[in-house]
Amino acid sequence: TLNKFTRWLRILGLDVTLETEEEEKERTSIGGKIALFEHCKKERRTLLTTSYKLLLRKDCPPGAYLLDPKSTSSLEQALPRLLTTHGVKLKPCQFLTRCVVCNGNIVPV
Repeated sequence: TLNKFTRWLRILGLDVTLETEEEEKERTSIGGKIALFEHCKKERRTLLTTSYKLLLRKDCPPGAYLLDPKSTSSLEQALPRLLTTHGVKLKPCQFLTRCVVCNGNIVPV
């Protein structure tokens, strides 16, 4: 679900990163400090998650956003809400400028 949502955001030209497998292993270990939280704070990113428990952690960054993993229609509704909430203005000239897999910039050849 987050992978699909991430691809949509990247198609719109937004710089979006996903938690790495290493970070996920660290996060799911007992008592592990969540590197993802630190990345969000350091890089001034909004945390998108499907985990309600993750939002309840005391070190969860402010402004985190919960997505419903069970419904694609809820993702479609969440997209404009998320963009509006965070004041993101879409620019058509930026559409399709990011790789949907790696988030790198696509350059003309």
